[in-house]
Amino acid sequence: MGINVNNQDADTIRVSELLKIVWRSRLHVIISTALVTIASIVILLLLPNVYQARSLLSPTGDNSGGALASLAAQYGGLASLAGLSFGTQSGNQTTVGIELLKSHKFISEFIERHDLLVTLFAAESWDHESGLLSYDDDIYDQQNKLWVREVSPPKRPKPSVEESVRKFKEIFRVRQDGDTGFITVSIEHVSPTIAQHWVELLIHDINNEMKKRDVTQATQSIEYLQSQIEQTSLAEVRAVFYGLIQEQVKKVMLANATDEYFLQTIDPPFVPEDPVRPKRGILIVVIFLISAILSSIAVVFRSFAFSDSADQKI
Repeated sequence: MGINVNNQDADTIRVSELLKIVWRSRLHVIISTALVTIASIVILLLLPNVYQARSLLSPTGDNSGGALASLAAQYGGLASLAGLSFGTQSGNQTTVGIELLKSHKFISEFIERHDLLVTLFAAESWDHESGLLSYDDDIYDQQNKLWVREVSPPKRPKPSVEESVRKFKEIFRVRQDGDTGFITVSIEHVSPTIAQHWVELLIHDINNEMKKRDVTQATQSIEYLQSQIEQTSLAEVRAVFYGLIQEQVKKVMLANATDEYFLQTIDPPFVPEDPVRPKRGILIVVIFLISAILSSIAVVFRSFAFSDSADQKI
């Protein structure tokens, strides 16, 4: 027990000695902490604000799957006489759409279709009063319409398709809630109006893309089923084909009747007023605390270093 008490006393003495060292050099700690904090504040003020626009969406689902499944269950045996098989739809329509939205092909075509490359790479800051976007002249020369950024090979002044997709994915997020099934699409940008506009464009384009894919598939199915009708004389099998054609025609009509074919907007994107980063207040407090701690540690180490060197001289 006595050993433990002595150890505790020794630890208490050591801590009190460290605090005394820091207190004697408090002016140095205060000045160092203040300089680092002020420099950090200046740097943080120079950093551009980044805004996030988002939209909450609900997947519409596959409206024709139920009818087709019913026909398959009722006439599957007869349809097999003609060499056809009607199983469940491969994959999940919502999952396919989300993966398509995040795909390299869709994003690259999206950037090219809407001419986003310059704004994606060269946008530097946004002015609240004028609403104008400023560009980095070291990346893109607006006057001569030339890419002037300095990069190392294999990169080129004008970003490649792969680089542009990678850059876009840094500011783009799509997430599906596992409980509700709702989908959130968000974009981050130095301009809140551009962030909001790009979210709108993404929703519009993925709806059009899914609509085009389903209409193309339905049209091909109709053509195939019509050819099969001509090749069979069995009345019941022909009835199955006509029923399937009817469902595919309904699918095409439904697709052409709505703009929000795949994703239905629940909460549309709005122009954000407050930036999502940098979190200046939190960062300043964290930097202040870290700099104060590091300055104190530096003072203690310097004190011990001078003490050791003095002992060696003696």
